[in-house]
Amino acid sequence: GNYFPEQLQDKYDWAHLNRIYCQDGRYVILSLRNVHTVVKFDIEEEKIMWVLSHPDLYKGTILEDKVLRPCGDNFHYFLQQHAVEMVDTGLSDKRKHVLEVTLFDNHCNTKHKVSWFDEKIESYVCFYRIDEKEFTVETTQVIPCAMSPTRSNVWFDKDMRRVFGMAGAACSNGENEKALIYEWDFDTAEEVSRYEL
Repeated sequence: GNYFPEQLQDKYDWAHLNRIYCQDGRYVILSLRNVHTVVKFDIEEEKIMWVLSHPDLYKGTILEDKVLRPCGDNFHYFLQQHAVEMVDTGLSDKRKHVLEVTLFDNHCNTKHKVSWFDEKIESYVCFYRIDEKEFTVETTQVIPCAMSPTRSNVWFDKDMRRVFGMAGAACSNGENEKALIYEWDFDTAEEVSRYEL
């Protein structure tokens, strides 16, 4: 809690850490679901390297200068995400300071409500490119799927150029909850197959 603004720590389970991804022995990437935030943390120096979130959430706080600058006309902001992971889609130029990250954007505005919620009732599988030297982030792929408020995952298969999205609690037009697994072509975002439980 000492690394984050006190105003975000306004309730029990304010962060809801749902993913720790080890980049290597020194850095970890953390997903803080309840505050719509992904951070890179330096274990050796015990400090936050960058924050991926909407800039308004950290404006005027101790982390304001750690928020990556979004670039591009259609930057996609995620809400209450799951499954943050580094990937190699083959689209980056292999510079060490350029990272690719994927996540499942549940796109819910329930835990820490924000003004930038677009009212869309669907979830997304998202890919981002982060330039740590320029301190920027851009959206490289966003694929919509059924609304899934909880328990979701994403997996990228580089060899097959496929993305698998697991909507663990999909809700569709008032029907009973179900689980959906999607398979998409990464390059075209075309749905290849869908499995429903």
